[in-house]
Amino acid sequence: GPEGVAFLIDTLTDNRNRTVPSIRSILTKAGGRLATKGAVTYLFDQKTVCVFEPGMSESQIMDVALSADADDVICSEDGSIEVQAAPDLYEPLTKAFAQARLQWASAMLTFLPKMPVFLQEDHIHTIATLIDKLEEDDDVRAVYTNVADF
Repeated sequence: GPEGVAFLIDTLTDNRNRTVPSIRSILTKAGGRLATKGAVTYLFDQKTVCVFEPGMSESQIMDVALSADADDVICSEDGSIEVQAAPDLYEPLTKAFAQARLQWASAMLTFLPKMPVFLQEDHIHTIATLIDKLEEDDDVRAVYTNVADF
């Protein structure tokens, strides 16, 4: 993508001859280019991520996460808590939280950047516009980027 930003674009299509040119066109118009399949995958780690609303018990979440072999527990300034784990721990982790009666706001399998890129404010708008255009394509299921705090 523009500004050296990596994009991982998850698609589901019944017509590759429609999807690939469409995505290539969107990227090219924004100053990026379409790489070959898997060319940027190494820049991302697939993770299970569970997010808890502010006000939840940090110590309880930490205890359950550690007993379920989670990789990391991140407490944000706003009081929300994010638990990251290996992708194969999605089901065991969510079951452990449910058994402990800890309700998450969201739980998902996602791709997180290994080395986030920090951009100036004016470039963030360009990237946000590009992501919106990619997500408007009917064949695009998800767009991941290595922009920090996006």
